[in-house]
Amino acid sequence: MILITSISYSQKNNFDYLNKSKPSTHNDLSTYFKNKISFKLLKDIKYPLGKNYTLNLFFNINEQNEIYNITTSFKVKKGLYDAIVNAFREYPIEKLKLKKIDSKKRYSFQLIGNTVEYGNIFYCSSIIISETLPFCKPCDDLKHYDDIDKCIKNNIKEFIIHNLDSTQISSYKNNTPYLKFNLSIDETGKLNFAKNKKIDLYSDIIANYPDFESSAKINDQPIAYSLKLFPLKKEKLKFMYSDLQSNSVNDFTQFVTDNLSQTFVQNSNLNRVNNALILSFELNKKNEPINIKTNARSYDLNREIITIFNEYPIEKLDLRDRNRFSRYSTSILTFNNNNTTIKTLNRFNIETHPIFKGCEKSKNITELKKCASRKIKIHFAKRFDSYLPNKLKLKQGKKTIKIDFKIGVDGKVFDVNAVSDYPRLNKEAEKVMYRLPITKPAEQNGKKVISSYKFPFSLQVLSVKR
Repeated sequence: MILITSISYSQKNNFDYLNKSKPSTHNDLSTYFKNKISFKLLKDIKYPLGKNYTLNLFFNINEQNEIYNITTSFKVKKGLYDAIVNAFREYPIEKLKLKKIDSKKRYSFQLIGNTVEYGNIFYCSSIIISETLPFCKPCDDLKHYDDIDKCIKNNIKEFIIHNLDSTQISSYKNNTPYLKFNLSIDETGKLNFAKNKKIDLYSDIIANYPDFESSAKINDQPIAYSLKLFPLKKEKLKFMYSDLQSNSVNDFTQFVTDNLSQTFVQNSNLNRVNNALILSFELNKKNEPINIKTNARSYDLNREIITIFNEYPIEKLDLRDRNRFSRYSTSILTFNNNNTTIKTLNRFNIETHPIFKGCEKSKNITELKKCASRKIKIHFAKRFDSYLPNKLKLKQGKKTIKIDFKIGVDGKVFDVNAVSDYPRLNKEAEKVMYRLPITKPAEQNGKKVISSYKFPFSLQVLSVKR
């Protein structure tokens, strides 16, 4: 199991909403949000450096024509995010004037813009943008955008692995961790390397991949579809484990069965790709569940399951170790043989986060993550050769290094990979990260596991007076 923690947040796409979606401060969406959300919440938005000063909203629609998975193009404060989600959920879907409501599409619109005169204001699109994925026949049975996206990537990955010459892998791996690369499905449906950055090992395989029957589209206009693959990277272990079997006869399963309507079960939007509805939570100092979440594709189903869980006596759950740095999870619904049934784990799955030196006294997982991020950045800032950019005579301005690394079961850093336009900066960054102090490793169900981190580090290169 690899426990992944990201210390970055990126925009969803680079679509030109200003010219393509006709935003206005006076259309129905803008007026609606103005009346629903306090202007004070808009003041502290921090836009990503180098990006447009707009905040965009993304959402999916399930098979019951309900909006779910509402996200923003970059991270905003919780108060604003919650207000946006709650307001948009109440907005009548028919007023969005979609040509056709389709769960196979992803939708988006510009929500907030920044102006010189008024600062941040609701500046909503007048036209809702719809994204359609390339048509892939093996994925045609799937009815949700995210599942189709995953299915396309899995099909390409399986094709590559099946046709790969294993004798060449080791030599390439030394230079390219996991042999990561970017691909693009062009407007004709052909799979290509993105930006002509070919990897010889894959060239013939990619060239022989069957063309897609149609390309991706935005508002029915063909576009290129980009994807990133790690063909040789080991998959994370699936949620279900041999010693944590789900079943339909334990007491918690029976409690859920007695209280969850079959209508919710039948309309859970599970399938062969998204085959389990999972409930997870943390514990506070009093061993009470907090931060309870599900991956339900319906806000109503999410609320119903959390309500039922809160009514079940916590002391009756087999949680074993109770730890403020652990997250507990169980299946609630599972999809198998075209049938969705209520099944929960006989013992809850437990994932315990790694603990960085100096973060032992954090109150909860959120504080632990913030502490880890802070410690990593302080470590990097103190030990990175600050004179190196000037030694290399780099131009004045901001330089960003994207770094990912793993912490092994021994608590030591390994597999550091730094990416920027400057090889010498990459080498220095990797050297610094390998010196990160030993950490208490992550655990899963009491067993030490590898954890993975990624974060961007920015350097400001100043002009040197001579």
